[in-house]
Amino acid sequence: MRRSLNFIAPKKIGIVEENIPSPAAGEALIENELSLISPGTELALFTGTHVGFRDPDIPWAEFPLLPGYAAAGRVAEAGEGCPLAAGERVMYYGPHSSYGILKTGSECWARIAEVEEENSLFGRFAQISATVPYLAKKRRGNVLVFGAGLIGNFCAQLFALDGDRKVISADLSERRLSLAKSCGIPYVINSGKEDLKTFIRRVTDGEGVALIVEATGVPRLVGQALELVNVLGAVYLLGSSRGDVTVNAYKHIHRKGVSLIGAHESVVGLLEKGLSSHPDQETLQRMAAYLSDGSLKTDGMITHRIVPDQAEEYYNHLLEDRDNYLGVVIDWRTR
Repeated sequence: MRRSLNFIAPKKIGIVEENIPSPAAGEALIENELSLISPGTELALFTGTHVGFRDPDIPWAEFPLLPGYAAAGRVAEAGEGCPLAAGERVMYYGPHSSYGILKTGSECWARIAEVEEENSLFGRFAQISATVPYLAKKRRGNVLVFGAGLIGNFCAQLFALDGDRKVISADLSERRLSLAKSCGIPYVINSGKEDLKTFIRRVTDGEGVALIVEATGVPRLVGQALELVNVLGAVYLLGSSRGDVTVNAYKHIHRKGVSLIGAHESVVGLLEKGLSSHPDQETLQRMAAYLSDGSLKTDGMITHRIVPDQAEEYYNHLLEDRDNYLGVVIDWRTR
């Protein structure tokens, strides 16, 4: 039987059991061994605060729903014409489930070695984070990233790989900021304890920040980002918003000539349509390579390893204790 997590109501998780599916042509049946909880989008869905629940144009945001988009496992069966063979290991857009179907022609995946299986799960989050460096590739200047969770951390790391700019990470969690520092982010600030504007001015020698990434989904930070960014700068919305946003458009966008840019991962595919058949696939494989060669650092990101029946408890921990819970891996190997 296939076992899958099921969000059945706000903060309520059940386990769905059903027959194991068979792969069609071009598909692979993956026996998932590990999956990684998203402490951003998935928490918004878990709590029912995701804006999609109030928007009829987003039909998938309703209970019950099957969460998860980062899994790693072994190919159990390959359909006709599938480029993968039984026994190979992959990281892919997989659900929190003991088995998943990978559509190799339309979904993103990367081959991995068995020893890299756990670390490879972060490739999915790094791929999401890479949206902003891609969109901002022609913009120069210093960068501030709001949020030092998985998405914000990887976004800051990717910008830091470009040594020609200063990168600042802001968060309220000392542990996450310490982790960002150990991952190579040169400047970190607890914005609940220090004045952010003063800190930016000091560490950039008065130059300020030309790009700000909002990676938390907290609505009020959009207005703060627009206020802090330099004239003619850009603010990128990377986090899934958890509510409506109110901004002073005249003062902080119109007069300053600031660009407010949506950075959902899907925009990369839209921009590259006709130029690349699968831009997200290329990005995911590049992120997998960065994780493998150490360009992207993950030490300390996994804080807990659990079994599926513990999921509801640990989603609540992620929600309530940001200092001690960050990367929670679900182990599906105990059937």
